[in-house]
Amino acid sequence: MKAIVLAAGRGARLGSITESTPKCMLTVGPRRIIDYQMQCLEALYIRDIVVVVGFMAASLRQYLSEAFPKLGFTFVENPQFATTNTAYSLWLARDEFTNDDFIYCNGDVLFHAEILRRLVYSPEKNILAITRTATGDEEVKVLLNGSRIVAIGKDVPAEQACGEFIGIGKFSKAIAPLFAAQLWNVVKNPSGEMQFFEAALQRMVSSVKLSALDVTDLPSIEIDFPEDLQVAERRIIKKIARTKKDSPKHKILFYAERNLHLPFLEPIHDYLAERYDVDLAFSAPPYKISQGGNTGCGLCRDDILRLQSKSCFVDNPATFQADIGVVADACFYPVRHCKKIVNVGHGLICKGWFYTDNPVVRRENRADLICVPGTWHKEILERNVLSTIRVTGFIKTDALVNCTDYDIKKFKEKYHIPEGKKIVLFAPTFNPELSALPCVGERIEEILDDNLMLLVKLHGMTDKTWISQYQHLAAQAKNIALIEDTDGAAALVCSDVLISDVSSVAAEYMLLDKPVVFYNNPRQKEYCQYRPSDIEYVIRDAGIQVGTVEELKLAVQVSLAQPQRYSDKRRAYAARLSLPLDGRCAERAGEAIMDILQSSPACTNKFSILVQWDGTTPAAECVQRILEHNEGAAPEIVFLGPRGTGCADLKGVSTWVECAEMNRKAFLRAFRQTHGDYIVVMRSDMVLPKNWLRWMRNYFAWYPDSGAVRALSPQDDYQPILKSVPQPPKTMPDIADYFLCALMGNSVRCTVFDLRKDCVMLSRSALEKVISETTFYSDSAPLETFGTELTRHGFSLWQAVEVFWYPLRGEDHQTQKIRQETVYRKDDSAEIARAVQQAREFKKQKDYAQAILCLERAKQLLNALTNQSSYQDFDAENNHTVENEAAPLNGVSSFEKARLLYHEARKLKKAKNYTQAIELLETAKMCIA
Repeated sequence: MKAIVLAAGRGARLGSITESTPKCMLTVGPRRIIDYQMQCLEALYIRDIVVVVGFMAASLRQYLSEAFPKLGFTFVENPQFATTNTAYSLWLARDEFTNDDFIYCNGDVLFHAEILRRLVYSPEKNILAITRTATGDEEVKVLLNGSRIVAIGKDVPAEQACGEFIGIGKFSKAIAPLFAAQLWNVVKNPSGEMQFFEAALQRMVSSVKLSALDVTDLPSIEIDFPEDLQVAERRIIKKIARTKKDSPKHKILFYAERNLHLPFLEPIHDYLAERYDVDLAFSAPPYKISQGGNTGCGLCRDDILRLQSKSCFVDNPATFQADIGVVADACFYPVRHCKKIVNVGHGLICKGWFYTDNPVVRRENRADLICVPGTWHKEILERNVLSTIRVTGFIKTDALVNCTDYDIKKFKEKYHIPEGKKIVLFAPTFNPELSALPCVGERIEEILDDNLMLLVKLHGMTDKTWISQYQHLAAQAKNIALIEDTDGAAALVCSDVLISDVSSVAAEYMLLDKPVVFYNNPRQKEYCQYRPSDIEYVIRDAGIQVGTVEELKLAVQVSLAQPQRYSDKRRAYAARLSLPLDGRCAERAGEAIMDILQSSPACTNKFSILVQWDGTTPAAECVQRILEHNEGAAPEIVFLGPRGTGCADLKGVSTWVECAEMNRKAFLRAFRQTHGDYIVVMRSDMVLPKNWLRWMRNYFAWYPDSGAVRALSPQDDYQPILKSVPQPPKTMPDIADYFLCALMGNSVRCTVFDLRKDCVMLSRSALEKVISETTFYSDSAPLETFGTELTRHGFSLWQAVEVFWYPLRGEDHQTQKIRQETVYRKDDSAEIARAVQQAREFKKQKDYAQAILCLERAKQLLNALTNQSSYQDFDAENNHTVENEAAPLNGVSSFEKARLLYHEARKLKKAKNYTQAIELLETAKMCIA
């Protein structure tokens, strides 16, 4: 595809402004008009560009060739530019459009880049961009039959015109011969050279399908008069100008898990497309219908084609490489590759999973921003969600506000709704335990009389069986219509009463202050997340509740006769459910998205990370991984271990504590050089999910008595959860993402000995309390020691089940396993050696109780190693050492060992060292056993 730009004219109507400057070279905002056009073409990879020049042709040639070296220009000169018009200029370029499809563009038009993109990707071969605005004599007007242009020109009567052609179009090479011939027929006539090229189009409309693309929602302007230039400067340029010529555009992906999400996502997309210069795209999973008890997903072909007419559509969300992924539900996994995630919600109610005071909503912490309809929802979420929450209003209500009388008229015509009849809307949910469908079935028609019309709007996840039944019912009854539009705004506006169950539409209807009848499914308490305190059950007193078809019929009659009966309650709930209906909810959500796009989420806590360097993992890569996975946290990073070559002046590392291994002394040295509210101890060879610092920190908010939180390692007992899932890819632990939504916020209390040095977050205040009030007898296993003391001081220890860590990828699964086990082998081997050394020292002091305790600990570690198949031939040397050290004690009977341990425990009790006393007594029990 190529482009033909007509830029020959001077623009005499602009007066002195264009005396020494071609009209297309006028500056609007930061750049020239022609700059905006060339950048739009270049962004769509249209690089073969024909420019018809005339006034100051040499200047324009030179400028374009130098300013856009990547574009291939062909210049066609119109020497008679002062006495001719666009028909003659385009006829001069006829040889350039006979062999390729082309974009036509007047050189004096300033337009949004999305207009050109829509033209290029439109399935129509010959199409013109139009706006449906009021027109006068000056505009090139169009007359339409559907979307087909049947007349075009300035002579089309303004009162009959359907819109204005804005000077941009797309044409197929298939019509090139006819097009060139009609251009010649126009220009060969007397005064024909002064005709606009649209005169040739008018000659073709009867034989060639010429379509119209409505771009009224996007800014554009043709610069003909000084007033046009002022409007462009004051209003238009702000909506289309890029801040920097060469800066890449931000990418925002809208992921629609199913069609019921589109009324939330599309308005935000449309607002951003009009207001900001960003790359936008839609995505969805493969389409599946709801049937057999399985809820469907994805979008049908018609929905996808409609979205493609306004934006890019990608099958694989990861390929778009978005800066922000926007979802309308907690479907975070498909957009896990996005740098940030925004959840704009999908309804007004709880359904047991969404706006509910329950730990299940902690999964919402996966999002960086959550947009909620009203203050009620924010109050509920704030108890468990620590991400940014913005009240934007219920986005679907924008359609209610913008629903015009014309829209209502077209809706009634489409569904054959006669004037004068009262309209009942039946909009049930889909769950069998909650929906009115199984209770009412086809008996819904029994509520009708001659003065009523029933509209049925089924949930997007309704089983195919029910859809078929109601399609049949609507086909048989004249006063029943099945609404199949994705957006049900017109149905809500024109109806008089609503019948629903626990669907979000009931709350939405209250925003219009219209009567609602609630059908109570007798099985609703069987729903796995049934909670009477949830929104959908609280608001039921603002309508009539029924449980039979007979009660339903009476309730509808009462509601129609007394529509204001529950008005006060409806309005009271509406004030909490959403912001006032002003048509600006999508705008508020869009601005919130742009705010978080431009800045990292504020982190009110400071983190200090103590990295135990293994001497093999590149330190710089470890630092980079920590920072990239915790954007906005800006953690303080301290390395512990022997400083290797290439580790000097490592960017991002505040301190390096040199030590052979992490013992209590090394830990305290590092701890005293940190300033964070939370101290993390982690190994250098691990990969964790994005935002893992924030997620671990959340536990300290959920459980105020927390002393430490530990990440889940591959060695833990919780791994059976993961065994049914395929091995994750080498680059990132996707398995963690896969389970994240289900596990977010779930946890178990962990034991003292679980505080290994894999990945643990400790509260600074709790740790300082322990350090100041405890005398430490051992220099080894500092985290286990701190865990013991934290527990003794009343702090709880938690295992964060959703924060998984994995060793660095890059090898096959078996190699990874061996490498991982080797790390544990090194750690436990060193622990055994320390225990043996301590036993020797205690033996010299004839403190046999402590010696026994150390050796028992060494044996436990050794047994744990030798019980694993990978270690059966391992640690024979350690085993020999332990047995040799224990030999002098072998003559001591088990009862004597227990007696020694018992007396030592009494001493510790007197010293109020209860934790170690308990350990000695437990070992004594084992000796007796």
